Amino acid sequence: MDNKKGMKGKRSQKILIAVIVLVAVAAFKLFNLGQFLTLDYIKASKEQFALLYAEHRLAVILAYAGIYIVVTSLSLPGAAVMTLAGGALFGLLSGTLVVSFSST
Repeated sequence: MDNKKGMKGKRSQKILIAVIVLVAVAAFKLFNLGQFLTLDYIKASKEQFALLYAEHRLAVILAYAGIYIVVTSLSLPGAAVMTLAGGALFGLLSGTLVVSFSST
């Protein structure tokens, strides 16, 4: 009897994960979040990003890493742009480290 409860729990966890993934992809499409993952957008907001990065270095790196992980794990459009932007926004050394750790 305990085995049946365990099976139901695992099944409900899988369903919950699938629902979360579907909601994330739907939100990406519905709110047109892909517009923020283009080279044009990155170039246009580079100065604002530099100011934010100077004031809140760790928070910006963690936010970038979190967004990078979500975008790449869900295979959303813009993953390649985010990889390139990491180097451009954080510099070669920091960008390489952040992208490398985020991609693993």
